[in-house]
Amino acid sequence: EPVFSPPAPASPEPASCKRLAPRICKILPGEAAAVDWEAVETVPLLFRDGSATPPEDALLAREREREAERRQQRRLIILLTSVFGALLLLFVALTYRASLSVRNFKRREIAAKQVLEAIRGVHRLDHPCVLLPARAFLRMGSLREHEALRAEGQLLFYDSPRQLADKHVVFFSHQWLAFGDPDPRGEQYAVMVKAARSIAALEKVPLEDIFLWVDVISISQSCRSVQTLAINSLPCFASLLKYFVTVCPTVKHADTGAVCNKASYHERCWCRAELMSFWARNGTERMFYATGGSGAARRSEVGGEEPEGMALEPMAPEGVTESFVDAIKVFHGSPSCCRLGPAGGGG
Repeated sequence: EPVFSPPAPASPEPASCKRLAPRICKILPGEAAAVDWEAVETVPLLFRDGSATPPEDALLAREREREAERRQQRRLIILLTSVFGALLLLFVALTYRASLSVRNFKRREIAAKQVLEAIRGVHRLDHPCVLLPARAFLRMGSLREHEALRAEGQLLFYDSPRQLADKHVVFFSHQWLAFGDPDPRGEQYAVMVKAARSIAALEKVPLEDIFLWVDVISISQSCRSVQTLAINSLPCFASLLKYFVTVCPTVKHADTGAVCNKASYHERCWCRAELMSFWARNGTERMFYATGGSGAARRSEVGGEEPEGMALEPMAPEGVTESFVDAIKVFHGSPSCCRLGPAGGGG
């Protein structure tokens, strides 16, 4: 077998190590205690120019190098931050654009559904169109509520727009002259009588062929749910009927004392909605004001001779003018008026 002998110990180096930094020398294992530190020679660390201190140019050069490194690091950080910020902004912009597209799509979808619903609404009524023959209206003597006339069997109910196509129907639009009564003094009723007679004379048809729509007569005054259906159908009713008459004599509101006339009528949001609904489908040819002439017609005229002259004033004799367009801007009107009295704010 081969015999392995331990390696020979390294030859000791001199205690003075001139190639090392000052006061640093290589001590072999086990010799630390035997070193005479006082005898260890030290040599200064010399620079290239032979001096023991670094030259000023070398310090400045090193400082410039470090400053250049710091500037480069800052530029790199700024560059990376800018790239990250740009990517973040791009992501936010794309996300916002996508959300806008989704919202616009939903709006278009909702608008399309509303248009289709409106088109279907022209051929379907959510509430029957309730009419009263003009001859029966003239016999009443004053405006009466829906429930009383229904109990007497005087009202006619139409469930389809097709049933109204060949009828001479007048849509009376008016203001309520008291919180709980549309016409407490009978002033508007007398004007309506004259207007109904004038329509019959204009069309050269007997009063028996004229039918009237009036809110207090045609809409339930006691059942709120049925009343809501009828109110929601008002624009449809206004667009389907043949004549539109705005009843607006100059009178005073019984509760507030405010003057009610043509100007106050056009302030009401609901009145504007009815005007716009009729005009959009029928134009202005059969739209009239009924003011009662110089004042409201007397109730004694009811059932008497035909009134002299026409009791109707064309609403737009010159066609669609700027003033007419202003009058049918629905959302420029006041929503404070309620067609059905104090339940919604009073008329």
